[in-house]
Amino acid sequence: MRHTISALVIAICCLPLFAHAAPATVPANPAQEKLLAATEPERKSILSSYLARNKETCTGITKTFYQGSDHKGNVFWNVACSEGTSHVIQIFNNEINSTRTYDCTRLKEDTGGTCFTKFKQ
Repeated sequence: MRHTISALVIAICCLPLFAHAAPATVPANPAQEKLLAATEPERKSILSSYLARNKETCTGITKTFYQGSDHKGNVFWNVACSEGTSHVIQIFNNEINSTRTYDCTRLKEDTGGTCFTKFKQ
């Protein structure tokens, strides 16, 4: 019993040391894999469906741009639309590929962030 308690104390005490010993790799974002493998027309169609899902108006995508990813594997794509608007689409690294969209003009006004610029790594 005494040895079991000692082992438990050592495990609890030292677990944080082992947990940070090697950085965990982020699993690949399945939506990103699909976008990278797609042709440009297919990519426009996929990104257009994400905009529609988020109730954004874009009658036709004229340009796509992969902006980068964050430490969780969430990816950010930018699109320019034929009516002159542009959007950033965040695709979360989860099983259902949740998305969030933001108008690029509003992004600049609200955060100072810019679309169509690669993230610094």
